[in-house]
Amino acid sequence: MAGALVGPAGIMVSSLANVAFLSSSGTNIHLMRRDAPTPQRRSTSWVDQSALVALGLGLFLHLLGPAPMATHWVLAVAGPVFAFVGAAMFIGSMRHPHNSSADRQSGGVSRWLALTAVRVGWLVPVALITTSHAVAVVAILSALGAPAFNPTQLSILYGYRSAVVSVAARWTWTLLPVGYLLARFAF
Repeated sequence: MAGALVGPAGIMVSSLANVAFLSSSGTNIHLMRRDAPTPQRRSTSWVDQSALVALGLGLFLHLLGPAPMATHWVLAVAGPVFAFVGAAMFIGSMRHPHNSSADRQSGGVSRWLALTAVRVGWLVPVALITTSHAVAVVAILSALGAPAFNPTQLSILYGYRSAVVSVAARWTWTLLPVGYLLARFAF
């Protein structure tokens, strides 16, 4: 969405924001794997940490020189395919009996509201303070945007039952129209 609203600058800021959170994501995944109710095979760790592996590989390839022009077409095809696969996995994870049964746990909605307030309270000031249009749009879309796909999938993979994850997967979508309208017209 940032790319559609701002262009290449929005894509760049979104990508840099994702990269900035990779080390904490990698640490969280390591800790979740280690303590997972569903035991994890050691050999699958590299798959779970594939974002960090891809970042390292990308930085190494960047040192070798610029990307060939053909990569533009690979990305133009791979982007929508990966988006479709990710969305399908999200829907499948959300509707999986493991996450559906977590809906019935108490406290999910109130904890989701509190965590959403923290996210909005952190990112909206960034959007207001920055002088960069792209940063403001990405901050608003991050604060009031689509839910993260990873928690619903990892909760099934590792065996965690979380009402907050289940509630977030269902109700965070309600914020997306507000986020889009603010990003489109206010910033």
